[in-house]
Amino acid sequence: MKRLTQAAWFIAAALACGAVDLAQVSWVSGGVGVVRLAVMTLFLYALVGVAGALTVVPLLPRLAPRLAGPGSLVAAAFAGFGLLLGAGIVNVAYLPSITHPVSIVANAAAAAAAVVVWRVLARIALTARVEASLGAAVVVGVLAAAAGVIEARPWAAGASGVGVTAAAPAAMPSVFVIALDSVRVDRTSLGGRRDGLMPHFEELAKRSLSFSRAYAQSSWTKPSVGSLFTSLFPSSHGAMLRTGRLSSQPVTLPETFARAGYATAVFSSNPWVSPAFGFDRGVGSFVESEHESFTRLVTLHRVLKLADKALPGSPVRTALQKVERAFGVSEAHRSNCLRDEAVVGQFARWLDEPAHGPAFVYFHMMSPHIPYDPPGVVHDDFADAEQVLLQRVTDALPEERRVRLMQLYDAAVAHADSMLGRILDVIDAHGLTDNSVIVVIADHGEEFHEHGAWGHGNSLYDEVVHVPLLVHVPGLAARRIDDPVMLVDVLPTVVAVTGSVTHTPQATAAASEVAAPVEGSDLRSVGADRPAFAELIREGGYESFTVIGRSEKYIETTPGLGAPLEHELYELTDDAGERSNRWSEARADLTAVLAQLRARAQTHQFLGGNAEIDDDARERLKALGYLN
Repeated sequence: MKRLTQAAWFIAAALACGAVDLAQVSWVSGGVGVVRLAVMTLFLYALVGVAGALTVVPLLPRLAPRLAGPGSLVAAAFAGFGLLLGAGIVNVAYLPSITHPVSIVANAAAAAAAVVVWRVLARIALTARVEASLGAAVVVGVLAAAAGVIEARPWAAGASGVGVTAAAPAAMPSVFVIALDSVRVDRTSLGGRRDGLMPHFEELAKRSLSFSRAYAQSSWTKPSVGSLFTSLFPSSHGAMLRTGRLSSQPVTLPETFARAGYATAVFSSNPWVSPAFGFDRGVGSFVESEHESFTRLVTLHRVLKLADKALPGSPVRTALQKVERAFGVSEAHRSNCLRDEAVVGQFARWLDEPAHGPAFVYFHMMSPHIPYDPPGVVHDDFADAEQVLLQRVTDALPEERRVRLMQLYDAAVAHADSMLGRILDVIDAHGLTDNSVIVVIADHGEEFHEHGAWGHGNSLYDEVVHVPLLVHVPGLAARRIDDPVMLVDVLPTVVAVTGSVTHTPQATAAASEVAAPVEGSDLRSVGADRPAFAELIREGGYESFTVIGRSEKYIETTPGLGAPLEHELYELTDDAGERSNRWSEARADLTAVLAQLRARAQTHQFLGGNAEIDDDARERLKALGYLN
């Protein structure tokens, strides 16, 4: 009976930490209803509690007989699971790599703190009394589980309901923003491609404003799309790091149109563009290709799957995927191309619903994202697993292997273009083409070791921040614009061309505050003298910023904690590949411009939340090129 009581306390302690874990999930997700995830998470915490009991209850008296007095086992359970949860959150959200000296010191301090908590709890008389009570353990466990489920229920209406039921005048144009993830500008005629790789893109370009020098505000999805949604730089909107969440203060593109009475929807194949990271505000219908948004928020998932790094075949991750499917939390993983096909099909069904009136719809297509797995293209010679491995190394490939990888990428880009064609066909089939603003962008490009890395999110060179951009406005003559523009310009442009839609940059502001203005301008009138700006901030102290002018590009990078500042200057007119660094300390004008832009972004800084990412999501996002 004593052993059973002690085991019950371990389960109760695990469930209590599970309730805390679910509290942070509910907080960062805005309480949008993650009950099935909560039940699954509590089930996993209970299993860990059982494992802890089977391991610690027999061992602790033998390892430390003088410390195994009354109350010490309960104290060890709560201190141990508290360390598991606390260290997991801190390592994911705040610390660099676990092998970094700062992380080693911090984790050692956390372990020492857990020992202190253990000893303090063990000395409290109440702890000794309740350790002998099976009933008390059951009550604590039941209350913790109930709290976890209750706090996971929807508790906030959020901005997603704002204006969704209102009706904009039928004559107002619909707006469709289509993001093709990872498409380099040189895969389009805007970057010189002439072999028809993207026929649907090129056909739309013939009747659109085409921008040959458009720049994303970062080199990976979350900060880049955050800038697209808010017309703010990443340092302002808050969604910069892998755990960063879009601040709730700036009014987003969907919110702007929802308040004007538009039906709003997002169709996303990218796990970063999800409700978990704040991209659902103002969205009446948010469709994801897989229901995986919230699994990455649970700290326990990441901690459990650390074992996969030492085990062959990733058995823990595989087992947890089965558990997720059993609880209805996550669908079976599909290729990026098949995920795109699924959400485009859902878009067609959404438009078939009873009359929406004018609509604002954002699409995020993932076909060109590594691993490149285009339908019908056999690539046993370059399997997905080998492609995934490239995201973790800086080694070069033999040229024939690099060419093969780029062939697979091109086939995936062609599939993305076919998805663009299907979206345009659906819009046309519903009679919306003649009264719709259509924007086609890429959130960033893709690097094929031009500067020593693969994928994106590693630097701010042109292969990852120079992106294609088309804006089709009914009645507006097509033309090509070669001045530098940015993704932050999309929001003010689509608001302006719709006529009566207005955008309020900030949802609420105290009387003493000045609402942050948008950073973008109407693309129809952007001046040639305005520089473009991008930034990349990563865990571990990496910071990189760039300013791009008519012909020059200046990059300022701090590679890591304590590393010296690096300067790069490229003359893009005769060095488009950014190979010859012409930096000179005499160019104080460029450092001043960059400092001004950085200061502007920080002055308008909103506080975004943090979201935890489990190890399954971490590995999956590594496979997509986002995490290092």
